[in-house]
Amino acid sequence: MLLAVPALTPVRKGQTIHVCIDSLPQPNLADLASRRLQATVTRVDRDELLSTGQLAVGVQFAAPASS
Repeated sequence: MLLAVPALTPVRKGQTIHVCIDSLPQPNLADLASRRLQATVTRVDRDELLSTGQLAVGVQFAAPASS
């Protein structure tokens, strides 16, 4: 998944982050809303930084823990 984050966000490839998704327009993903999801940064793209003021950050979500 590609996320846009503020330019001053300290982030680097390989870093583990927690992502909070407030709401999603797709009903099949509604159960992800309001949960903290663990992800690993796979890419930091600064190409659009000057035009958008944001970093494009690629993340891979961790597999959910089995119960």
